[in-house]
Amino acid sequence: MLHAYQFSTIPVVRPESTVISEAPVVKKRPRRPNFPYEFKIALVEQSLQPGACVAQIARENGINDNLLFNWRHQYRKGGLLPSGKNMPALLPVTLTPEPDNKIPAPAQEPEQINTPSDSLCCELVLPAGTLRLKGKLTPALLQTLIREIKGSSH
Repeated sequence: MLHAYQFSTIPVVRPESTVISEAPVVKKRPRRPNFPYEFKIALVEQSLQPGACVAQIARENGINDNLLFNWRHQYRKGGLLPSGKNMPALLPVTLTPEPDNKIPAPAQEPEQINTPSDSLCCELVLPAGTLRLKGKLTPALLQTLIREIKGSSH
């Protein structure tokens, strides 16, 4: 099987059936047309008009329907731009060093809540159901609960 730009040789034969030379034959694929940006935009905008028939517009302009649908898709996503304009714009950025005189926030002790232990409740909604904890909830208990839930999610 011959591929694009591959050579094949055809023997040149004399009437006496003797080979004189072999002439190389180059088989090239036809080039794809490179349609101008203005042509693409005009067809896309024409096809986006209410009641426009994409297939008819494509046939009238000698292109495949799928090519026009592809241009429409690119146009809607903002990708159908003139050559050289499809690069994102760069914005100037200035880096400034952070000051070294950071003052840490004072550590505060958590407030003690003086309420009956029956009124305290922790509710955790999970995909499998809801977990409600009532009574005295200590930080150690909550840390253990969180650690167990994180461990079971893996």
